Amino acid sequence: MKNKTIKLSFVTLLIISNLILLTPLILSADEVACVEGVENIYIITKDAYAINEKIEDIKLEIKSNIGGKLNYQALLYPVSLLTPNASFLAQQVGKFSNGTAVANFIYSSNTPNNFKITIRVCLDETKSVASCDVDKIIIEEKQIEVKNSFKLKLNCPIRNYAGSSIICTWQPTDDLTNKVIGTPVTIQEVIVTQGESILPSPITGESVSFTTNIIGAVKVKVIASIDGYIDKTEEVIVSIQTATIIPELTVDGKNQDVVGTLGVGLGTKNIILKVNEGLGVADVARISAIIITPTSKEDIVTFIKSGDSWKTSYDFKTAGQKYILKGTIEFNDINKASELFNYDIITIDAASINPKTSSNIIWISISIFIIILIIVSIIYFLRRKGKKGKK
Repeated sequence: MKNKTIKLSFVTLLIISNLILLTPLILSADEVACVEGVENIYIITKDAYAINEKIEDIKLEIKSNIGGKLNYQALLYPVSLLTPNASFLAQQVGKFSNGTAVANFIYSSNTPNNFKITIRVCLDETKSVASCDVDKIIIEEKQIEVKNSFKLKLNCPIRNYAGSSIICTWQPTDDLTNKVIGTPVTIQEVIVTQGESILPSPITGESVSFTTNIIGAVKVKVIASIDGYIDKTEEVIVSIQTATIIPELTVDGKNQDVVGTLGVGLGTKNIILKVNEGLGVADVARISAIIITPTSKEDIVTFIKSGDSWKTSYDFKTAGQKYILKGTIEFNDINKASELFNYDIITIDAASINPKTSSNIIWISISIFIIILIIVSIIYFLRRKGKKGKK
């Protein structure tokens, strides 16, 4: 019975001693309950910073019932030096405003490295972090990287035409050395949009292509990554315009400006009409045309497709006169309006004066005048010399 009493007393003492030990823990829990007014601290940064780029624009958010003007201390450490007594590389102190703040470190790294951002917040609005009680400080950390950076050099035409194939290329270069990077590029994503529509854009090698029949702006966005570098996003805007129809006439190998001014010779001449649309050749179905002679007679000429041009021929019989070539270009696209054309073709001597001939006459005249002047000068000199000899 005595042993039982002793055991009971021992158990009772153990319980009492445990209650005594647990009392501070309960108080600490109550204090934590106060701290639970802070749901969390969020550190929002870029995925990585570039070499020589300042580590800044670090957004801090705190969810708190305690108040919106708590003091904080932001510290930057290199991960490689994270020891109990490690010194920080940079710090900033500040105050939350409505639960948000922005930290900026006056620091940049000239080599790739890993860093840790430590945010210490004092839950007592009346105190700075330096004077804050230890049990009133909460801490949040985040690791960041400093990496090499590159330019993708996305190259797209600034302007192009509806219906034409558009090709964009890229050639990544190192930001520091400006040299082309030999490491393979991984294209994470290519997005080609026009308004709210996403256009098909197949990737082939180091290029992407797309086509649209709609007039307006197209945005090309490419996201690329290279091992050891920060991911790069580049965008280019391409203006899509209506493709203009531009017929090009040649007669006897001379373009339309020449045949309409200096003229062509007589006889049968080849006439070629090439119809361009935007950056390419138009899809022409047929060309109907006539040539109006100087006597107003209308001769029908038949154009036949030859390669990317249309050809015919005509016998010019009257010199120094104007012929008129006019007609209609029809397209295979039935929704496209026909294109009219009208060209003047002058036969030689129709231009009032051939500028080249006129120029030659002027130079010949000047040359003759200079020769006569030289001869006269020589004769005059010889006569004067002869008179002096007689004296």
